[in-house]
Amino acid sequence: MNPAEEPSAEEPSAEAPEEQEKNLLEKVTPNSTTPESELSVEDQVKNIIADKLDVAQDKVKDEAVLQTDLGADSLDIVELLMHLEDQFDMKIPDEDAEKLKTVGDAIAYINGHIVKE
Repeated sequence: MNPAEEPSAEEPSAEAPEEQEKNLLEKVTPNSTTPESELSVEDQVKNIIADKLDVAQDKVKDEAVLQTDLGADSLDIVELLMHLEDQFDMKIPDEDAEKLKTVGDAIAYINGHIVKE
């Protein structure tokens, strides 16, 4: 087989590399139509809580108590708070963390303490 007859690895896709990467990311991350950074603080917090506590998104309501309603233990709470601190580039002092009992408490706290750009 001469080189002209060999199938090229690039023939199946004539898209630009950036477009290929975008298409690949869409396939790898289903249901992610909106980038995390474009979501509201409320949606980001709820997504993080659902993910970290492994609960259905529809159970993550403002009035849901993290420990009793969503089944979080003390280690889950610590890990959740660490993830929220990373996501929102902030520090939640222990005395404030103890007051965050519900999903709504977490949302209100973060909304009140993040620096708006």
